[in-house]
Amino acid sequence: MLLALGLLACKTSTPADEAGTETDTETGDGDGDPAGDGDGDGDGDGDGDGDGDSDDDPGPVCGDGIIDAGEDCDGADLGDQTCEGLGWFGGDLSCTADCSLDDSACQMVTVCGDGVAQGEELCDLDDFAGATCADRDEFVGGNLLCSETCDAVSTLMCLSPGEGTDCTQDDECPMEAPICFAMSCWNGSETDPCEFNSDCGPMAQSCVLGACYDGSEDDPCEFNAQCSEAAPFCAMDTCHDGSAGDPCDFNEECADAPFCVNNSCAAGEEGDPCVDNGDCSVNAPSCVLEACYDGSVDDPCEFNGDCGQESPYCSDVGDTCQTGEPGSPCANNQDCIANCDVPNEVCL
Repeated sequence: MLLALGLLACKTSTPADEAGTETDTETGDGDGDPAGDGDGDGDGDGDGDGDGDSDDDPGPVCGDGIIDAGEDCDGADLGDQTCEGLGWFGGDLSCTADCSLDDSACQMVTVCGDGVAQGEELCDLDDFAGATCADRDEFVGGNLLCSETCDAVSTLMCLSPGEGTDCTQDDECPMEAPICFAMSCWNGSETDPCEFNSDCGPMAQSCVLGACYDGSEDDPCEFNAQCSEAAPFCAMDTCHDGSAGDPCDFNEECADAPFCVNNSCAAGEEGDPCVDNGDCSVNAPSCVLEACYDGSVDDPCEFNGDCGQESPYCSDVGDTCQTGEPGSPCANNQDCIANCDVPNEVCL
């Protein structure tokens, strides 16, 4: 009897022990996940997505304003980058929605006139990239001048040795700047101040509008005598050589381009501007629609007289010079050597 009870007790306790063993394996949360975090994916992060991190730490996020690995920027944080740092000349750098740098608003070419000498510019307004008059030749002071196209620097306003010294008369000035004018010594070079020609030196003998000039191209003038042999015509208050495009009032102020048309010298060749035939050369003697032409095939015309010998007919089809030969365009018999096939607009 006792033996039977003992065997029964042993048999009854076996399932409980087995249950306890299974509970230990699953950590007792009942989800079948040995990690014991209750999410069932076995990675231990508690969020069930299997990525190993918790929902409280989502990883790199573009748009959170913090540059993470793989991002060039994020929002307003550009990582200290600028347009200049990327090799451009200025402008505004920004960040795209996918956290890459956007340089579309950067200044990618130099702009002459913005006051900053950049790229291939030698200067820009008053910016000479640190250069001064003292850096050039033997000048001792003064101001450099920048061209309108930012590609040339002029020393006309620089001071030569001796210039700028105080004086009341010429004999108080040094040999290198012997002219006393306006209480200062000058050598009378171009753009030095003056009242009369005698205040100017041998290299800039004309006093024009209070400054000495040598009368070269584009120098100011009031009459031809103030201009040099190289630019002998004073037109529109500046000296010129009379080439194409130079300003003028009369033909006499033009040379290589001998026709003054609309206050500009023109050569009178094919396509050059004109008012009448008198503005055109022998090479293109007809002024048609305010341009010179030689009257060759397809040149514009108004009359047969506008056309040359090889294409003497001013066809009403397109108002152009034509040969009048078979196949030439026509509107009537007058456009052809023989007859015009009017329906087909072609000479027979």
